[in-house]
Amino acid sequence: MSQVTHVEYEKPISEMMEGAYNSDILIVEGPIENKEFQHIVFPKETHFEKKTKSEYIDHVSAYKVLEVLQSTSLKPGDTIWVWKEPAYTLEDIKKAHEQGLLESPSVRVRTPDFPIEGNRILVFAMKAEVRTKEFPSVYSFWLEEGIAAKKEVKKHLKKWWQFWR
Repeated sequence: MSQVTHVEYEKPISEMMEGAYNSDILIVEGPIENKEFQHIVFPKETHFEKKTKSEYIDHVSAYKVLEVLQSTSLKPGDTIWVWKEPAYTLEDIKKAHEQGLLESPSVRVRTPDFPIEGNRILVFAMKAEVRTKEFPSVYSFWLEEGIAAKKEVKKHLKKWWQFWR
């Protein structure tokens, strides 16, 4: 595998709130369970040197919704399955398997403004585009903060909702 050569640093929470208004904003606990989501084997017959098989495995994690700051469909007590995009995608692994080419991934790094302590976090979640029969509704977290961020998030949401009334 190649080295990571491109790192993007994300903005602070106050600048990222612009994208929050179409997201579910939740306080969740977890992960409480992890499961294999997708397992694909590329056979050695399709390997660029016909020598070995390659595998791609994705996982999802279950989180329990403790509190809802904004959502049209989720409520406290719900369990949501969350997929985190891997550094190397399915397409990357397939290309490496078939052509022997693997480019360095782009990695986004963000230090929460409010430290995450324990297994309770404030998240901005959106439905992910990935799904299977077993997991027809999968989310991804695009922002994670410590639960101390709740006050600032509520302040931004209040301003936004007052603006649109």
